[in-house]
Amino acid sequence: MAQRRNLKRIGVSALTTLLLVAGSLSVPTAAHAAVSLEVGPSTLPVDGTLEIAGAGCPASSPVELYFWQTTGSPYKYEFTASQPDGSFAYSLALDGLWPNGVQIGIRASCGGSESEPRFVLTEQPSTLAVNVSFSRSAQRYGRSELATVSFDPATTLGMVSLSVDGKQLSAKYREDAVWSDPIDFVLPAKLKVGKRTIVATFRPSAPGAAPTVKTVKYTVKKALTKTSITLSKKRAKSSENVRAIIRVKAAGVEKPSGKITIRDGKKTLKTVTMRGYRKGKLSVVLPKIKRPGVHRITVRFHGSSTMTAESSAAKTLLVRAK
Repeated sequence: MAQRRNLKRIGVSALTTLLLVAGSLSVPTAAHAAVSLEVGPSTLPVDGTLEIAGAGCPASSPVELYFWQTTGSPYKYEFTASQPDGSFAYSLALDGLWPNGVQIGIRASCGGSESEPRFVLTEQPSTLAVNVSFSRSAQRYGRSELATVSFDPATTLGMVSLSVDGKQLSAKYREDAVWSDPIDFVLPAKLKVGKRTIVATFRPSAPGAAPTVKTVKYTVKKALTKTSITLSKKRAKSSENVRAIIRVKAAGVEKPSGKITIRDGKKTLKTVTMRGYRKGKLSVVLPKIKRPGVHRITVRFHGSSTMTAESSAAKTLLVRAK
C-alpha cells in the first residue's frame, strides 16, 4: 500500500493532530472578520516569497500571522506591527518550508479580531524523476536488502509505493526523517532466485497530478553454501567402517536440501540426499576402504534452487591392513 512521505513538523497543535487523525484539516471560524487580508501570488515556487497586506487593525498594534499547510504540518507563526492607519504588510520567504503541490492557508489577527483565511498554492514540478537504488547490487537468497526510493525534485509531497513482482512492500521509515528524504523498503530475504521486477510509484498529493512510475530489474542470487565433513576416526583398519558427519549451511536457509557426493580422492564412495528435516546435518556410514594408506575424504553438495554447489575441505583418513 502507498506510504505517505514523512513530514518534519515545525509545530503541531493538539487540535491539528486531532484533525489529522480524523482525516481532514479545517480552519476554525474567525470570531469576526474586521481585519482584511490579501495575499499573493496565488501560486508560487517552494523557494518563492509570499506577500501579505492587510488593514483594519488598531493603530500601531501587534499583528500575528498564521501560516499552515491545509493537508497537514508544518505550520508557522510570524509577527509584525500595524501602521498608524491600521494597515500592515509582510513578506515571507518560503525557503522550501512547504513541499511542491500543497495548499497554504494564511490568517491575520490583531486587537482581538481575525481575518478570513486566504489560500495560495505551491507549484507542482513540471517533471518528476523517480530513482530506485539498492544496498547491494544483487541480493543473496536468505538475506534482506534495502531498496531506496528517491525523487527529483525532492521537494514534492506525495504517496510512495514499491512492489516486487506485483507484491506491495511496507516502508521502513528513517528516524527523524523529513518529507524530502528518500524512503527505504525492506526486500524480503526469500525472494525467488533470478531477475525480479521492482516497480516504484510516486503519486503527488496535488489534485489531478499524474503518478510517476519507475521499473527496474533486480537480481537475486543463490545463497552461498558452506559444506564440511567430520570423520569419526582418523585411523581405521580396512575391515572397519568409518562414520562421516556432513554439515551444509547457508545464511538464511534453515533447512538445506539436495544431493551430496562423498569422495575418496576422485573416487565416489557414496551418494546421499540431504533432506530438509535434517536441518543441514547428516550422518553417513562410509563403505569399507580396502586399500591401506592415506586417503583424502571430501564431500560435495551439488546445490539447489536456492543454494550454490560447494565442496568441503579434505579430511585425512589413514587406513591400515587388517
